[in-house]
Amino acid sequence: MAALPLFLNVLAEQRAALKRPVDALPAPLPVPNPTKSFWIDSPGANSLAKEGSDGQLTADADIAIIGSGITGVSAAYHLSRLLADKGSIDKPIKIVILEARDFCSGATDEASDYSNFFSEFAAYSALFGVEDAKRAIALEQRTVAKIDYEAARAAGLDVGDVEILTKEQVEKVRLWHLPPGLLLTNSSREYGARYPGVRTPGYNIWPLKLVTHLHKLTEETGKNSATSSLHLHTNTPVTAISSIAFGGSSLRWSLTTPPLTNSAFIGKEGFEFWFPRPLEPGRTQPLVILGGGRESTKPEFELYEADDSTVNLKVGETLRKFLPAVFPGRYEGGNEPEVEWSGIMGYTKTGDPFVGPVIDPANPDAYKGQYISADFAGHGMPRTFSCAEAVAQMILADLQGKEWIILEWLPHYHRTQNRPNE
Repeated sequence: MAALPLFLNVLAEQRAALKRPVDALPAPLPVPNPTKSFWIDSPGANSLAKEGSDGQLTADADIAIIGSGITGVSAAYHLSRLLADKGSIDKPIKIVILEARDFCSGATDEASDYSNFFSEFAAYSALFGVEDAKRAIALEQRTVAKIDYEAARAAGLDVGDVEILTKEQVEKVRLWHLPPGLLLTNSSREYGARYPGVRTPGYNIWPLKLVTHLHKLTEETGKNSATSSLHLHTNTPVTAISSIAFGGSSLRWSLTTPPLTNSAFIGKEGFEFWFPRPLEPGRTQPLVILGGGRESTKPEFELYEADDSTVNLKVGETLRKFLPAVFPGRYEGGNEPEVEWSGIMGYTKTGDPFVGPVIDPANPDAYKGQYISADFAGHGMPRTFSCAEAVAQMILADLQGKEWIILEWLPHYHRTQNRPNE
């Protein structure tokens, strides 16, 4: 059996690297010429690519959202729904989304699936307690990694749809070369790999198409209810945020947006994931989306890298060797990928996103009216939509002068109020 072309069990090393003293400049604006992913470079996929990038810029807004990925557009979507549910208001709330590059061209564009894991349940419980770990699962509503299966089940989580497969069971399975419409029992399927594994219910989505549809629904909700309006400006980076000092204005912040320059997070690539696309006419095997490989660059792990215009050759070499090693005889070595791209991701020391108001511990009101939902550590697709909903509720409560009610499914440690010194 071929050895896997990568380092295993290096998550602890990665987190330790995040705790080292930072010797890097603040993240720059995104480069103007990123590598193109399969998702965004497919013909006709990005109908909103240049939306609002020319003509007059919207002069003011009740709510300004920086970023048009799944978090930003989800926040706008939830705001529109909350406002529509509220009904009659004095005037429609104007929501403006500002994007540094083309629509949905950041981390969401690089994402590849909608993962299903009880991610590190036991470790999370040790750090923050079982109840907060259960909140994290409730947020994701997803499944289980083998190492934490017993811990998740002991905590009372439903893991009934999870099946742990032995090495022998996995070796029995083949994923394709089956007659159309043939249904097989578990015992007669073959995966064709030589490693134990976990099979869980899962979902594959086209992230850009999802976000595009959410944008459409947001516009329609606002128009139909006359409670909100949505304005999108791509290729409009925000380079500065300053407080509005003059009295009499209901606006709190001024955003500087020089035209046609280009925003970035920190950290490149991720741990391995892969899945086949639906089999297309004329193909004998499905197109496989494969990603990860950042552990090949340890001990740096490509931290504080903000340039997604290039790919890392070492990571590329790892990924090219991955499928032939895992599925011997099914993938020949030496084949070149049809598309190769890199992407920037935001990380925190614990892997938990920041969700809530922006807080300066020395001056708690310094950034009043600013909120964040960011840094999902490469595990955003199962979490961003719900975290954006939490922030949308916080913003609406702020506008109405009401107290936000803590959500039972939002982990305490995601909330910025509980992490003032990070």
